[in-house]
Amino acid sequence: MGLPKPEGKQVDVLYLSDEDNIVVLGTAGSGKTTIALVRAVNMAKNYPDDIVLILTYNRTLIKYMEFILEDSPKNLLIQNYHKLARGYLNSRGKMETNAILQSKNKLIAEALDKVKNKYPDENTLERHMDIFIDEIEWIQKMGIMDQETYIKIERTGRRDARILRKNRIYFYEVYQQYVDLRNKRGYLYDWDSIATAVFEEAQRDDTEKRYKYILVDEGQDFSPMMLKSLSMLVSKDGSINFFGDENQQIYGSRISWRSAGLNNVKIWKLEKNYRNKSGVGKLAKAISELPFFEIDENDKIDSIVPDVVGPNPLVIKCRDKKEEIESLMGLVDNSDVSRTKAVLVKTREDVNLIASIFAEKGIEHTILKKDMGKWKNTDNLHIGTYHSAKGLEFDLVFLPFMSDRYMPTEEEIAKYGSKQDALVKFVKLIYVSVTRAKSGVIITYVDKLTELLPEDTSLYDLRNGYE
Repeated sequence: MGLPKPEGKQVDVLYLSDEDNIVVLGTAGSGKTTIALVRAVNMAKNYPDDIVLILTYNRTLIKYMEFILEDSPKNLLIQNYHKLARGYLNSRGKMETNAILQSKNKLIAEALDKVKNKYPDENTLERHMDIFIDEIEWIQKMGIMDQETYIKIERTGRRDARILRKNRIYFYEVYQQYVDLRNKRGYLYDWDSIATAVFEEAQRDDTEKRYKYILVDEGQDFSPMMLKSLSMLVSKDGSINFFGDENQQIYGSRISWRSAGLNNVKIWKLEKNYRNKSGVGKLAKAISELPFFEIDENDKIDSIVPDVVGPNPLVIKCRDKKEEIESLMGLVDNSDVSRTKAVLVKTREDVNLIASIFAEKGIEHTILKKDMGKWKNTDNLHIGTYHSAKGLEFDLVFLPFMSDRYMPTEEEIAKYGSKQDALVKFVKLIYVSVTRAKSGVIITYVDKLTELLPEDTSLYDLRNGYE
């Protein structure tokens, strides 16, 4: 499969100097991945004795890129960050067998219990367990090394947590207890601390750097510490190219590109959407304008609705979940077999439910997952979570279970503190999912449509599932 030909402003970005650090922020469908891949291929051909590295966060996207670049130069590598990190630490003698804790949830729960016993009357320690997990991940991804820095740091865009500054001392103590427990159990790292380990080791490393150019795709998924560590792994005469979504805001902190490791950076913004047809593009733009869609004003881009005319998304109201699934199966089974399709849902449990029903009915499909094999051109129907579809594109996207009572659930509302905060948490995932569609989106729900989708009925074609 070949790469599409860059056009318009994409061409300007494509031919920027190889020696400069660049940041390319663009709307969904603006061609960021296309530019990243074409630049990477050109760099690899122009510098055959140097290694060019494309990094992305999603292993599914790696398979897709490898499919697109089947005849790429041998000195062009495509990896995810954690594979790079493990390889680097191993080359420095800092990676042992079972050195990485795979899931930290149990140890965080144990750490939280220890701190609760120390402060039995502190109400903030009674907050939902997931808030502590999210906050500890945030501390690690920011590379925060002491309590004073954590308490003082200014943050934006973290309405889903609402942690008062005076209560941060308790969260940090839980974090310290967790690290102590992890170390005592014999683990050097977890998946969120490994970037700090790479950064610290790279500071001590005076050997020649392996990579001349590093291109980061889907950069909004990379933490500040990941970017800082990459800045230490690229050669002095090379550069880092960062490609990210227009909604890029580095982990809810007032962090500059310089402090994230990118010096003398040139920032480009791509406003035009080349992927979505007009119906999909209008819905995506309306979602991005919802009041709970948080975005840093410095990175905001006024996206241009696509010129190519396409149908409005189809929204189907069903009487119950049984009818909703039957409607979904009928729509998928009767759609054009030559078109690529994806059914995208919130949880892995939803994926398994739909996959089992499709298998029972003989509907062939491929599940989007980390360990999926080689991307095949013959796989026309995929099922996956919103997260697993990042960076991918399909002709048609189905979004079932978009009911108000499920998006979000009562449990999720309790977890994040309010319905508004839960909406903040999920709205960008819905935006990502809608913008995976080139031609059309089909949405199903029961009773009442989620607030994650705009109320403006002119954006949709409406019908009942039983009509």
